[in-house]
Amino acid sequence: MENVVGIVKAFHADIYGSHVRDLYAEKDPGNSSKSLDVRIDEQLFTYFIAVLGVFYNVTVRILHTTGVSIGLCPKNAGTEHQSDIDMNITWCNALRWSSVPTELIDVNLLVSNGTAIYVRPDAVLSFTAMSNKIDHVMKRVRSNRFGLVRLPAFPPTSVLKVLNRCHDLVQAGWTMDDAYIGKSSAVINTWRNFKTQDVRNAFTPQEKESLTSQDQCSLCQDTFQDDDIVLNTSCNHNFHWVCHSDDRTTRMSGISSWFHLKRDFACPFCRQAAVNYLA
Repeated sequence: MENVVGIVKAFHADIYGSHVRDLYAEKDPGNSSKSLDVRIDEQLFTYFIAVLGVFYNVTVRILHTTGVSIGLCPKNAGTEHQSDIDMNITWCNALRWSSVPTELIDVNLLVSNGTAIYVRPDAVLSFTAMSNKIDHVMKRVRSNRFGLVRLPAFPPTSVLKVLNRCHDLVQAGWTMDDAYIGKSSAVINTWRNFKTQDVRNAFTPQEKESLTSQDQCSLCQDTFQDDDIVLNTSCNHNFHWVCHSDDRTTRMSGISSWFHLKRDFACPFCRQAAVNYLA
């Protein structure tokens, strides 16, 4: 990964997303991330791929109008190995953000190049406002906190993709909160974090008390254990992300399976919106 990053920066391209997040969270991005998101000047793209091809076997996975997803495997690894690194490349005019996919998770807004770290702006901001935004996101990275900065958009596959990314971060030791969109945000955390961390800032004291008093999954009726990953819905009901059997070793259904099957994101308990989204 370090060699690939060096090639990217040699072309004055930008790296953004999870790799930068892990780097500034003082984790080893070489081991924790096998995927790289890159933004490059479209006039340099052909030369960039040619240089990568000197050191790696390059496999094109998805080609679209504004970029390409490729797999990279070191040439000395042999053909029996699968790609070591997935790279999502977006090419754009004058390195504008307009053609880069919108990021919903705040700690993935971080971008780095050869000289600086910055965050993707939502609008034209003053230098002071931009500096404050960088400081805010960096503080959350270093405290292993994250949240959704806006609601995900329908279709169901897009909403589920965002929820699964939140689950993966929690599984990796991060804490999710509702700092940006308040009660509109469903929140995924370990049960321990729900009990010990202030992750529902928009809730009233009564709503927070109701959250922690619901210590059983509304689907399987099992009592939550501290390390269980739990989704607290927008309507303030709690569910295992993945339910377990009585011996807690065999995976069964959970709220993730419910969403996958139903595709309407209504709460199984009250039928209100469990996860809000943009239609």
